[in-house]
Amino acid sequence: MFRIRTKLWIQWQALDPRSGRWFVLPPMPCPKAVCPQAFACTSLPRQGKLFVLGGMRSDTETPMQSTIMYRATTNQWQLASPMLTPRSFFASGNVNGKIMAVGGTGANINETMTAVECYDPESDTWTTAAKLRMGLARYDSAVMGSKMYVTEGWTWPFMFSPRGGVYDINKDTWNLMSDGMKEGWTGISIVLEGKVFVISEHGDCPMKQYNPDDDTWRYVGGDKFPCEVMHRPFAVNGVEGKIYVVSSGLNVAIGRVYEEQNGGISAEWKVMTAPRAFKDLAPSSCQVVYA
Repeated sequence: MFRIRTKLWIQWQALDPRSGRWFVLPPMPCPKAVCPQAFACTSLPRQGKLFVLGGMRSDTETPMQSTIMYRATTNQWQLASPMLTPRSFFASGNVNGKIMAVGGTGANINETMTAVECYDPESDTWTTAAKLRMGLARYDSAVMGSKMYVTEGWTWPFMFSPRGGVYDINKDTWNLMSDGMKEGWTGISIVLEGKVFVISEHGDCPMKQYNPDDDTWRYVGGDKFPCEVMHRPFAVNGVEGKIYVVSSGLNVAIGRVYEEQNGGISAEWKVMTAPRAFKDLAPSSCQVVYA
């Protein structure tokens, strides 16, 4: 499992959950003066590939269009074909093996973009995709099957209801996100076995699951999320029935979601405490790849 640790620099760390050991990855080939939170990251887990896209130079506030790929098999980074449009603070996701770059901020940092691009790792090429119906300030995104969901989420000062869009890669079209889905998307999302979950970023961080049949969110039972040792900000990912949450200080909570006899959904958690040397570090991204 991989994640970025950041303060005044960017560094990738790898955690092997089986042994509990951390490993430092080689440095990325990117400028030193960059804003860590402005990148977008996604992965092809089974192929052992991690992608770091775009970002912003913190010294000039200039958006970047770079595509940087890490291969677990070689433990090396390499530059791939750059995006067609420089962008920062945008959404990305792996949709059927294609890498999507959605919206974000371009040369005008005061305006959000509607441009969308699709990267084919096999041919190392970027192509344009259908544009967003409106510019979205990035908050969170999730991929289920051939669809990518992008939402602004609830952001302070809660003056406007969040907007959201749904992209269908097979049809190359965008539709508006349903009201119930966007209104209840109050945290960071994880997709497990075709279901969307969020860990809310308020209170004691309750976890809930989206039910598309009635367009509602239902709270998950079982263990409470261990917020007493997991402090914001969070970075999260999920694969093969497990949720991985990295918190400030790099503690890692690993959750398992299961169905109860009464049909309800519950979760259980265990925490892997990080070394004390990580106490001042904060995560920017959490990705799962297989070596």
